[in-house]
Parts: sequence; structure tokens; C-alpha cells
Amino acid sequence: MKNKISSLLNRLNRVKSSLDNKNVSFVCLGLYNHGKSSLLNALIDDYNDETFKVNIIKETSTIKKIVKDNITFIDTPGLNENMQDDETTLGENILESDVYLFVHSCANGELNIQEINYLKKINSIFDDAIDRTIFVLTKTDSISDIGKMENKIKDQLLQNF
Repeated sequence: MKNKISSLLNRLNRVKSSLDNKNVSFVCLGLYNHGKSSLLNALIDDYNDETFKVNIIKETSTIKKIVKDNITFIDTPGLNENMQDDETTLGENILESDVYLFVHSCANGELNIQEINYLKKINSIFDDAIDRTIFVLTKTDSISDIGKMENKIKDQLLQNF
């Protein structure tokens, strides 16, 4: 319990410091082709997908950062593309980020083992990682019951964290 409280206090202090400095950073994580770049484009009001390139082929091969209104948005390569990209993503970009946006495509069903293992790895390095993660479901039009999918993913997260 002490660790949880300490972790929460650290998180609150980081958020407070970020807000005092008027700088907050979001890193977007997820598997290849799950909608990370599209999400970031929507968050910065780029509906032409020009800032963070979007394509069927792999567009994001390096970390890309954009600052808008004192918010840093960080796009990362897909976690399942190659091990070097995974390690790069795990590097200082996660360490520097205040909030993690974990993007999951509903077209692929519930979280797969690779996503869960990656979340576990992040959480083992940063003990408050799950608490700082916002899960974003994309391609929700590909399933008939979004509520059922949300519940499955919540159950997976509760079982693993």
C-alpha cells in the first residue's frame, strides 16, 4: 500500500510540475497499424494526416515529436515491427512522458499477448506506468458490441495488473 501511495504522490508531483511549467507530454504506443498516428493527428486538429504520416505501409520508423499549445505529442513506431523499434520506444521517450496513450485496434479483438507483455515490461520499469496509461480503442466500427470489447479488455488488464 505504501508503494502505491508513494507512486501516486510521485505522479501527482510530476503532473503538478508539468502544469507549473505549462508543458505536458503524451507518448502514443501500440502495435503497427493500430491508429497511433491518426489519433495524434486528430488531437492536434490535423484532419489531413499531414503532421504524423498515415499509410497502409509503415510510415513511422522513428520517433516524431510535435509541440502544440505547450503539449508535446510523441509518435512511435509500431511495437511489433522490430525489436530495435520496441527498445527505442521504451527508451527515454517513455521516461520523459507524463501520459501514455496505448492504442488498440478493435479489428484485432482483445489485447494480444504481445501487447500485454509490452505493458508488463513498461510497468516493471516504471511502477506507475499503468496508472499513467490511457487506453484508446480504434476501429470500433469493425465490431458489433463495443461495450463487450471494453469489458474484455478491462478484465485482461485487471488480471495482469
